[in-house]
Formats: sequence, C-alpha cells, structure tokens
Amino acid sequence: MAQFPPPAEQPKKNTTVVVIVVLVVVVGFCFFIAIGAAILFPVFAQAKLAARKASTMATAKSLSLSLLMYSSDNDDRFPPQLSTSEDLLQVAEQYSPPGRLDVSSKNPDGGGFLPNAQAAGVNLREVLTPGTSVLVYDSKPWKPDDGRVVGLMSGGAKYVRHFDPSTGLQVSLGASGRDSSTEK
Repeated sequence: MAQFPPPAEQPKKNTTVVVIVVLVVVVGFCFFIAIGAAILFPVFAQAKLAARKASTMATAKSLSLSLLMYSSDNDDRFPPQLSTSEDLLQVAEQYSPPGRLDVSSKNPDGGGFLPNAQAAGVNLREVLTPGTSVLVYDSKPWKPDDGRVVGLMSGGAKYVRHFDPSTGLQVSLGASGRDSSTEK
C-alpha cells in the first residue's frame, strides 16, 4: 500500500483583522441607516400632513361646489337651513355621486366640515366678495399654526392660517341684502 506524505501545514491566516473590518463595516452601515432615518422621518411626516391637507381641500371644494349647484337650482339662494354638518351633508349628497362625499376632515386631530350658518338663505347674486366669503370650514384647527381649510362661495378652497370662525366667516352683501360680516 502506498503511503501519502503528510499534508503540509498551511500558514495561519489572520482572521481577527477580517472579523474587525467586517464588524466596522456592519456597524457603520447601521449608523448610516439610523442617521438617514432620523433625517427622513420628519420629511415623510410633513409630506403626509401636506397630503392630508390637500385631500381636505378637495373635500371642501366638493362641498362648496355642491352648495353652489344647489343655489343654481334654487334661484341662486343657498339652503334656508344650513347650520350643522348634517344639513350640509343632506344638501351636498344631492349633487354628488352616491357614497362618495364625506364631511369628515383628514385633520389628525379629527373634526369635520361645518357650514357657514350666515350663508343660509343668502342670494349668491348679492354676495359682493364670493372669493373671500367662507361657505364651509374645517371644525378643528390644524397644528401648528391653527389654520383651517375653508371652502369659498366662489367654489374654491384654501388653507387659511390662524383662522378664527368667530370672526372669519365673512359674507359681504350688497345694499339689498342683509349685512352679516361677523358670526356670533
């Protein structure tokens, strides 16, 4: 039987250096991910809030347009009963696709849309400034600037900073209409 020579001893590799290098790379990568997340999370939160505001503005515009369609069908007069969100929803559902309209807000603090009670029964032709007259508004302010999403009598919607419903519901009427520039 033939004998094979004993295997030659292989030189020892320095595995400690390799382990340390791999460990430094893994820890550095995790640190990089943590720093990136710390930078990006606030950006994502702001983008999410902006998307909620945009969705709420679309709802405000839909509600305003529904009320404008109602006034167009009723000799340019807004509904005579317009004081609660239920009144608003009842009128708006007549001019919206079934099941598609909601008076709730996307505000993280909750809330919903309320109509400007001063607009009840008002003739749209007598409104002097429909582009600044509030028709519907978000019931709760958005943080951090206490702004609200409002729907206007012109059919538009916008976000108004530091909006106070007790003073900001302006409906400027001509001489033949009643003057209701503040809500009590």
